[in-house]
Amino acid sequence: MTEEQYAKIQARLERLESKKKDIWDIIQILGTLLIPVAIAFAGNQYSKAQQAEALQVEQLQIERSHEMAQVNARIGQAGLIASMLDHLLSSDVKRKQLATEAVLIANPEIGPTLVRIVSEKDNNLEVRNFAKNALDERKNSLVQGLFDEKPAKRSEAYTGLMAGWSSNSEIIPEIITYARQHQANVDGVNNVLIFLSHMNQDALMPYKTEIETFIGEVQSMGQKTKERGAKLKNRLPK
Repeated sequence: MTEEQYAKIQARLERLESKKKDIWDIIQILGTLLIPVAIAFAGNQYSKAQQAEALQVEQLQIERSHEMAQVNARIGQAGLIASMLDHLLSSDVKRKQLATEAVLIANPEIGPTLVRIVSEKDNNLEVRNFAKNALDERKNSLVQGLFDEKPAKRSEAYTGLMAGWSSNSEIIPEIITYARQHQANVDGVNNVLIFLSHMNQDALMPYKTEIETFIGEVQSMGQKTKERGAKLKNRLPK
């Protein structure tokens, strides 16, 4: 090998060595730049995870608070019902009448059942008639509430009807008649369909034909009404 060839090889090696250094320099620079980015990314992910966990804890606390509120409300209602029973069993007609009105409002779940018993079994005709009228007024008020312009009122009415009349067939012709008289109120008609579809299935049997007729009458009122009607029809006893 001549000195000239050796010099060329040496020059190439030096250039390669220089390139290696440049590459390592670049890698080191990039590494230095990426470390803060990686730290920031990891910190951001950790922060998001902590926030998500905090939200879950908060949601659980809200749910537990809601459950406790419901339990406390039921305990309070149970105490109220116990005190009302004394009045309902009293021989004092006025006390019975006041208790009849109060229990319907205070406890939508058991109130209608208690008042219905009074309307059928009480020894005093005046008390029986009063209880029956109070029950009818409450029922009519709730049926009308299904057609209220305020969603909260409609929801409250639905809850009250489900609690006190979901197994009572007698309400079916009355609620259908009211819906026919107020067909311009689409929300109300839909609420009637929803209530009927959520009633006890056995309670629907005596008025199956009338319900089917009503479904046919309102199905052209809109897609939602048509869908509600179809669901109700599927729930009707075969």
